[in-house]
Amino acid sequence: MSRILRYVFFCLTLIAFAPAAFSDTETSPVSALRAFFGDVANSDDRAAWNLFTHHTQNGVVKSVADSEKMDPVKVRELFDNADQSIKDGFWASFNNSVQASTFVTSQMQSTGPDKDAPGSVTITMANGRRVEILMYLEGADWKVGWFETFFPSGQVSVPGQ
Repeated sequence: MSRILRYVFFCLTLIAFAPAAFSDTETSPVSALRAFFGDVANSDDRAAWNLFTHHTQNGVVKSVADSEKMDPVKVRELFDNADQSIKDGFWASFNNSVQASTFVTSQMQSTGPDKDAPGSVTITMANGRRVEILMYLEGADWKVGWFETFFPSGQVSVPGQ
């Protein structure tokens, strides 16, 4: 009987501590970027949106609002709610232009961020081409700095943010 109790206690201990040990908040820049491209490729636009930095989200909202002549607050709601029009427009275009599925299987290597600076992930494509994407720690999660990487001089300010 004591052997069974020890086994049960051991299993309960594993269950109690496993979520902390494998928490999504302890992701690396590489795993966050790979998850981002996977989400884009699998049309999980809500998850992909949540993996963008706040700065990138603001940049996307401003860009879409300007090009579609819409209220930025309304555009933000469309993204936050994973509206079908955003899926069919922005995310389909984004996936088509970056070919997200090719990044999912690419070799990725993180270059060491320190506590107060962004990290970066260097992606080596099958053809040998390299792309470096800036990653930022926001709270406890690594986020994709798409605007910070590809539009570094763009200052983005969105009403209501």
